[in-house]
Amino acid sequence: MEVSDMVCPDSFDNHPALLIEHQYAISEPIASIQQLDARLPVLRDLAGSAYIRQEGAGLLIGPYETTAQECQFPGHKPTTGAKAPPAGFGMELFADDLDRITDNLMCAIDLVPSLGQVGFASVVNGPTIWTGDSLPRCGRTRIGGYYDFNSLSYGITHGPPLAEHLAAVMLEGEQPFDLTAECDPLRYGNWATPEYVHAKVLDTYAKNNDVAYGSFENRPAGREHLAKHPLYHALANHKAVFEFGAGVESPAFYQCHDSVEYNPCKLHHHDWAHLALAEAHKVLAGVGFSYASFSKIAVTGPRAAEFLDWATTNKLPIKGRTKLTYALTPAGKINAEFTITKMETNDFYLVGSRAYSDHDTQWLVDLAQSGGFSQVQVKDISDEVPEILTTAHVPPRSLAMRN
Repeated sequence: MEVSDMVCPDSFDNHPALLIEHQYAISEPIASIQQLDARLPVLRDLAGSAYIRQEGAGLLIGPYETTAQECQFPGHKPTTGAKAPPAGFGMELFADDLDRITDNLMCAIDLVPSLGQVGFASVVNGPTIWTGDSLPRCGRTRIGGYYDFNSLSYGITHGPPLAEHLAAVMLEGEQPFDLTAECDPLRYGNWATPEYVHAKVLDTYAKNNDVAYGSFENRPAGREHLAKHPLYHALANHKAVFEFGAGVESPAFYQCHDSVEYNPCKLHHHDWAHLALAEAHKVLAGVGFSYASFSKIAVTGPRAAEFLDWATTNKLPIKGRTKLTYALTPAGKINAEFTITKMETNDFYLVGSRAYSDHDTQWLVDLAQSGGFSQVQVKDISDEVPEILTTAHVPPRSLAMRN
């Protein structure tokens, strides 16, 4: 964090990561392992939330604690105000705390009984860095020529392949394969406040080995620290159950008068399925209004029309009309999807995915600069423009509404 401030203190990206303590225990030598001619495979103990791998003639147990602690560096006051380590911090360790991982170690002994026949030779407690989704930050930033390669939670697993990926981005100007959703540093905007990051990282770390139910699980950690958009409370009054993305909560479905408790931990036969079906029938029989958050980008200035015509695939719309289009990389890969509305001759309003608002805005900025369109102005106005409401209806009612 302090290095980034030396690079560009006023414009560097947000740091949505947290340094937390990670402990692991190494057993004394185990006789049966000493007799092996090959290394043991790594075990994932889901019940004990730990990995177990061979370390010399013993075993190493690395738990993901449910009571993880943020790293503390007493007496050190970083210039950023964040809890970054001192400049000289390298191989130092924290005091171990076996009480925090006792349950994990007991589960490991139940899984591998040989562990119960020996003691533990050492316990190591050092820093690890995590983001809220446990994925790295790897790619370009808002600073030209400065790339982020950070928050590799799984060290050697993430490191080599992502190093190769980043090298291609730096040398060839684009990704060899798409990791935008997973690893792009710009997937976290300024909405990811320190309070959100703290709560989200600790929750993600604690549940690292839990059974996951994908986006349907809709884990709420950290959202309590984020500002609510103006429609939130109105929709909540109608018993909306919200999903989350890119700092914004939008309704997934409405419980209405249904008193059944919503259980998110399912892969199929979801509790809300009949509610979604009822909504669909109501739209078929009438008209439905829905809310979902989108990115909004303004592209203006001299040659804005020429720039967008060059940067996107579809013919630009006439004034007052809207068209769907795609933006391609130099290699012809799809990089972004927008609707473009022409407001005036060189004034365009782009709507896209909220999750990619920072990514898409910066890509357009970089493209305008590298393509010789320095007078074109690109601005993310997602938080300045009221949210978008959409209507859903079958054609006869569509005509009736227009009349």
